[in-house]
Amino acid sequence: MQDFPLWDESSLLLLISATRRRMRQVAWRWLAPYEVTPQQYTVLMVLSEKPGISLKEVAALVWVDNPTASRILKTMQERGLVVAEPDPNHGRRLKLLLTEKGDALAQSLRRLRRHMIKGTEVGLSEEDGRQIRKTLRQLMSNLARMEAEGLPPANLSPATPQRRN
Repeated sequence: MQDFPLWDESSLLLLISATRRRMRQVAWRWLAPYEVTPQQYTVLMVLSEKPGISLKEVAALVWVDNPTASRILKTMQERGLVVAEPDPNHGRRLKLLLTEKGDALAQSLRRLRRHMIKGTEVGLSEEDGRQIRKTLRQLMSNLARMEAEGLPPANLSPATPQRRN
């Protein structure tokens, strides 16, 4: 295992960001043979578990905004992986469903997902996993609170540049 001695003093934000980048690097390499991006993979997994959900629900579940989710889904529709059907219970809502091709791909990717999860959790006890999940949920809650509070206090905002006459 590669040792990262400075990581002991690093902020949680840096460590989480570095871990996320590394996970995406591995995911890109592992997903390349399937010709899907990490974002498309995530959407495929969500739609395979929750067929018929809306664009807004997909966006919320994969932690992206609606325009980003829309772009991902448009590409997947063009590839014949996803279809959008009118929701009979809601006049303006579309239900998103995997096609046969999309479902077959999702089945293959489920096996890969199990392997990826198992591989990233090697050496962690069940208690380690529970504690990491608890910590990450708390961090997400803190970020939601910070976002709801709006911009940082004026004394933390960048200074307005002075105009020279």
